[in-house]
Amino acid sequence: SQISSNIRENGFLWFDTACFPVPPVGYFGNSGPTVINAPGRHNWDLSVEKSLRLPGPPVLLRFRLEVFNAFNHAQFHSPDGDSGAGANFGRISATHAPRLLQLATKVSW
Repeated sequence: SQISSNIRENGFLWFDTACFPVPPVGYFGNSGPTVINAPGRHNWDLSVEKSLRLPGPPVLLRFRLEVFNAFNHAQFHSPDGDSGAGANFGRISATHAPRLLQLATKVSW
């Protein structure tokens, strides 16, 4: 079960690790393979393009700006699901890439 809607308040602990005790050596646990969910993704990629026709010989100049994760929301990775990981079990310790910008220019003649 999820502990908090804001994981920054509880040390990035995503679920109650007491629900998953380590089974004795030689035994498997009894939880299903997909009982832990991961944080959702809220990602927006945007692009803008402007084309200019230059005077003289037929030359077309294009500018393109691409923005990945445009609103720069934190995109958290899945929590550590290894019950043998000690204090890191159930914690989220990484994020996906922050906002990235890419600018391109293309000349066609």
